Amino acid sequence: MSLKERLFERYIRKHPQKQSGFPNWEKVRNICILAEAATDDQEALALADCSGQLENTGKTVQLVTYADSPERVGQGLVFCRKDFSLFGRPHKDVTDQLAEPTDLLIDLTKHPLLPMRYLAFCTNARFKAGRKLSEKDEDGIHNMLIQTDNTDTEFVFRQIIHYIETIRSND
Repeated sequence: MSLKERLFERYIRKHPQKQSGFPNWEKVRNICILAEAATDDQEALALADCSGQLENTGKTVQLVTYADSPERVGQGLVFCRKDFSLFGRPHKDVTDQLAEPTDLLIDLTKHPLLPMRYLAFCTNARFKAGRKLSEKDEDGIHNMLIQTDNTDTEFVFRQIIHYIETIRSND
């Protein structure tokens, strides 16, 4: 385990998150979609389509992306390497931008990047759902993980929405 990963685990232990049950889909109003910055037009269209589907149902959507490059390139609220310390921890302005409460985080990350894990952890969402990319993903950041070999963004998005719509909370 690298030093950055150990520091991340320590950060998680020092900042425990409030656990919650499955959200009632009808009560979900604010959704944050977290994804890697699109590297091609097809991926950009997939992210726009996911956001559009949610907006068409009356949900408020915030798209947060991370570009694994020195410059901010991408859709929505974009973060890049400059927004993180040498040890991978996000700067205060990043955590401040993610502090607004949301009902649901949909993490569409395709690769197990440490900055993406920090962004998922720092997002102030009542319920967090995403794709299981490695054993490290079982560190308690997400309330629900989808395990699939299909890397298609829209497929994972539809699966997460399907499960959240199907499983009702007792609110």
